[in-house]
Amino acid sequence: MSWNAHKMLGAPLQCSLFLVRRRNLLYEANCSGATYLFQQDKFYDVSWDTGDKSVQCGRKIDAVKLWLMWKARGTNGLGLSVDIAMDCADYFFNKIKDRNGYRLVFPKYQGNTISFWYIPPSMRGQPETQEWWDKLYALTAKIKELLVLDGRLLISYNPLTGKKIGNFFRMVVSCQPTPTYQSMDFVLEQIELIAHKL
Repeated sequence: MSWNAHKMLGAPLQCSLFLVRRRNLLYEANCSGATYLFQQDKFYDVSWDTGDKSVQCGRKIDAVKLWLMWKARGTNGLGLSVDIAMDCADYFFNKIKDRNGYRLVFPKYQGNTISFWYIPPSMRGQPETQEWWDKLYALTAKIKELLVLDGRLLISYNPLTGKKIGNFFRMVVSCQPTPTYQSMDFVLEQIELIAHKL
């Protein structure tokens, strides 16, 4: 199982967990056996050395960031952060589900990510030919570019080329900074504002 605490909890980069069921699997997969690095005659239990169990070898143990967050906020504090983010993701999803000009890529959202297109008024009600879709995909990238240059909103977009789906917005609602309904509304306002300038 892998889980990225950066994506949901807002932990500093890089902070991911990768848990395996079988004992010694990471050691077997990553062991370089570099005796000059991992001496076996240490004064402590060498099974705690992480170097030969990690792709990163001797680099820092990034999970400490999660541990420190957990110590500072506690289980309840982290849980509340996730509950707030998921509530805002649900709010955002329901806000665009039937909103004029928005179309969901998938009928449900996954985790804390909502995938959607914004269709400007000039394209609504038009035949959805391949040319129409190509224009929408290009418009998605252009809206994102102008949002970034404007400096008020950073939202990602990407295609799913394996499913023959072009550029769409990916709204990732994470815990940091703490999202609100107002910040979800702000995203929609900014997308519409920039799109109407095009």
